[in-house]
Order: sequence, then structure tokens, then C-alpha cells
Amino acid sequence: MELDRNPDWREQLITQIEGRPIGFIQIINPAREESHYWGDVAIVWLNREDDKFLELKLCE
Repeated sequence: MELDRNPDWREQLITQIEGRPIGFIQIINPAREESHYWGDVAIVWLNREDDKFLELKLCE
């Protein structure tokens, strides 16, 4: 399972309120990530109050 892996180029954070997950962020170093899948793009997903996700793509 991917969440069980802890490579040194990645950090994963989950935030909760009263035991309910409300947010997740994965911070990677794209230059060190094994597949180089992301290139120079960072993607951020934000959980909205209605449990739908908003996706933001950040480029250099």
C-alpha cells in the first residue's frame, strides 16, 4: 500500500476534526521522486465542507 511507504523525498499529512479526516496534503520533491511523473507541477487537493475536492495545479 502506498501510504505505508515513507520515502525521504515525500511527506504526507492528514488533518482531522473529532476523528473525521478533513484534509490531506502530500509534499514531494519532484526532482527526487522515483518516477518523475509530476515533472515541475505541484498539485494541491483541498477538501471542501461538502466533502468534494478542489484541485489546484501550481507550476513554476
